[in-house]
Amino acid sequence: MLGCRMRILLIEDDPTVARYLVRDLDGSGHQVDHFANGEDGLRAAKDGQFDVMVVDRMLPGMDGLTLIEAIRAAENQTPVLILSALGEVDDKVHGLKAGGDDYLVKPFGFPELLARIEALGCTHFVDDLQETFQEDSFPSGVAKILYTPDGRSDLMAGGSTIGSWSEAVTLLSPVAGSSSRSNQRTCVCG
Repeated sequence: MLGCRMRILLIEDDPTVARYLVRDLDGSGHQVDHFANGEDGLRAAKDGQFDVMVVDRMLPGMDGLTLIEAIRAAENQTPVLILSALGEVDDKVHGLKAGGDDYLVKPFGFPELLARIEALGCTHFVDDLQETFQEDSFPSGVAKILYTPDGRSDLMAGGSTIGSWSEAVTLLSPVAGSSSRSNQRTCVCG
């Protein structure tokens, strides 16, 4: 498990599915804000700072894809995982082209949902961290992440390994937190 604690926006109209997701995501250490329709979900997305959004495709009022398009039109780049009973290739492609970052077909297993959410949230954290360094005029290309076949990730600079990625994120999180763009990040990946 990636060790991330994230604030998640869940927009799901099925009360049973929503109840289980809120319970299990909360039990996994995440904070979940739930809304049951597109209009309220869109308001929350525009007003709040979330690490990941989980959006049902078929919502009452404003459907999920229209909601995602509105979020992207507002220049909100928070990762979005689409949940849908529509599982054909064209449905998935349409969802991704509307601005979704991932697409999970119902029914699904919670471990897969959790892994996808954490992957999206931690990838977004890395992007924010890189933007922080660029915004603070650090030279680009100073360091890179090396993923090893055994699943480790090391931080490299000047051709040498300078530590694990998790150690680097732990050390650099206060720096990233000083940026207005990344102070919303509550995720430390390791």
